[in-house]
Amino acid sequence: MKGSLLVIELGEVFTAADLQRFVDEMEQFELQLAVTPSRVIDMRSVTRAPVDFQALYSLAERRRTFQPRNPIRTAGLAITPVAIGYARMFQTLMADHPLVTLKLFESFEEAERWALSEA
Repeated sequence: MKGSLLVIELGEVFTAADLQRFVDEMEQFELQLAVTPSRVIDMRSVTRAPVDFQALYSLAERRRTFQPRNPIRTAGLAITPVAIGYARMFQTLMADHPLVTLKLFESFEEAERWALSEA
């Protein structure tokens, strides 16, 4: 946590197993909080993501059933083609969630400012 903002940094290689573990840990963390925090997911280091569409789709399905305690913003921070591609796919799959808004950024400062603004 950085103040009221959840900051998540992904490594250079992000696998389907990493994705599953990430979601499991995120859900456990969110259950402990009275307020669901907006977040920045920093994918600037991701250069390889051997995650197929089905794994990403399963994650989106799981997260679409997630009901945060309040509206949240998720700022994706992506600069590599791989990270941008996966972030755009996830953004599209999550577009209809009534309480979660996703937007992509290239700089941490912009991502942080947007995520902390009124959701």
